[in-house]
Amino acid sequence: MTTPARQVYYKLAIALLILLALAAFFWFELYRYLSLQRLKDYQAALSGLYAENPVLTIGAYVGAYTIIAAFSLPAIAVLSIAGGAIFGLAAGTVAASFASAAGATITFLAARFFFRDYVQKRYAESLAAANREVAKNGGFYLLTMRMVQVIPSFFVNLLMALTPIKTSLFFIVTQIGMLPGIFVYVNAGTQLASIESIDDILSFNLMASLALIGALPWIGKGAAAALRMMKARKNNN
Repeated sequence: MTTPARQVYYKLAIALLILLALAAFFWFELYRYLSLQRLKDYQAALSGLYAENPVLTIGAYVGAYTIIAAFSLPAIAVLSIAGGAIFGLAAGTVAASFASAAGATITFLAARFFFRDYVQKRYAESLAAANREVAKNGGFYLLTMRMVQVIPSFFVNLLMALTPIKTSLFFIVTQIGMLPGIFVYVNAGTQLASIESIDDILSFNLMASLALIGALPWIGKGAAAALRMMKARKNNN
C-alpha cells in the first residue's frame, strides 16, 4: 500500500513532469506547427504519408491529439480539422473522437489523483448533496456540458474529477458529448482549401444547434417523468 508520504512524492514528480512538458512546448514554440496555415502547407505530404503507412499515421495522430487534449492546449480545433483533411470524414471522426475523449480522461484522472481526496474530505458536508445528485444524474450533467460547450473542456474535466462519477462513464459520455462538435471540425477539414480561419467554421446558428442538442437529454428525461406522473394519476383515479 502506498504511504501518504510516498503519495506526496508521486504527486510532486508528476506535477514536475507536467510543468516541464508545458514549458518545453512553449519554449520551443511547438505551437507554431499546430496552425491552420501549417496544416495547409503540409496536407499533401501528410496525406501521402497516410497512403503509405495508414496505421502508423493514424497512431501518431491519435497519440499527438491525446497529449494535446490532455494538456488542453489551444490546438484541438486544428487537429480535428487535420483529421478530416488527412484521413477523410469517417476515419478522421473516429480517430479525433477517441483521442479527444482519451485526452480528457487523462486530465480527469490526473485531477482526481491530485485533488479529489482533499476536496471531498475538506468539504464533506457541503458536497454530500452534490455527490448524491452526481451519482444519480452525473451522466446527464456531463453530457449537457460537453454538448453545449459553454464551459471549457479543461474545467469540465477538473469539476467532474472532484465528484464520484465513474471513470468509464466519464469516458463514454465525453466521447458521445464531444462527437457533434468534432464532426463539424472534421467535416470542415475535408474542405480545407475553403477555410481561411477557425471562425469560418463556427456560427451562431451552429452553436445554437449544439446547445439544443445538449438540452435534448434533459428534455427527454423531463418528458419521461411527466408521462410517469400522468400514468400514476390515471391509475389513482
